[in-house]
Amino acid sequence: MSASSSSSGSLPIRMDPFCLKQFQPAPSNGGQHIAIPCKPDEFVHKTNEYFSEVGSSGLKDGYAPFCKHLFIPASRFPFQVACAYAPITEENKHKLESVYSARTDKELPVLTRFFAKGSVEAAPATFLDVILYSREQIEKENAAMKDKASLSSKPAEEQQVQLPAELSSQGGSAAWDWGIVSVKPQTVSHETPMNPITVMRNSLGKDEGGSGVPLNRAAYMESVEFWSKHAIVQ
Repeated sequence: MSASSSSSGSLPIRMDPFCLKQFQPAPSNGGQHIAIPCKPDEFVHKTNEYFSEVGSSGLKDGYAPFCKHLFIPASRFPFQVACAYAPITEENKHKLESVYSARTDKELPVLTRFFAKGSVEAAPATFLDVILYSREQIEKENAAMKDKASLSSKPAEEQQVQLPAELSSQGGSAAWDWGIVSVKPQTVSHETPMNPITVMRNSLGKDEGGSGVPLNRAAYMESVEFWSKHAIVQ
């Protein structure tokens, strides 16, 4: 894959339906999704535009070979958003909330804690960590979850996350290499630790919403260290 692939009319990076909840005005409680005030197609366009400039060297390794990070300056997007997390202090810790939540109808709800939006002041984001999964991994996880019984009482056809019309083609079925699975507004141009429960979830089998990657104790303890002092702002 090269930077030229996005300038030739194809889209090497596309939006995975899993990420669409971040582009809705009312994301789920519990900090499972950080709202991005932008139309999904415009976000995909700006991401590919930036990638066409930096090329594959701009992709930074994630927690597994199929996961990459693209750290894009927030100034490249036509919106402003606050950092997705804030420090926990003696003055604000009483504002922490907790809830059992799941990212999709087919995942098991887990206990998460967060600051409600507006209850604390979060710094303006200076970078967006655009988290990418390889096409191969996304197709594997989608296949594993396809027949998974849902926890929702909604009919199956209402549970499906459909791409909006403006994203339906995204350059054609054979054009993409990476899918956007999450976006994290932050103040640093490097990866911040995943939430401990996300580390655990990723170690589950694909049919439980994980990616089948064995839990790395050192990475988990690094996550605990960071998230003991910070919380998602939602």
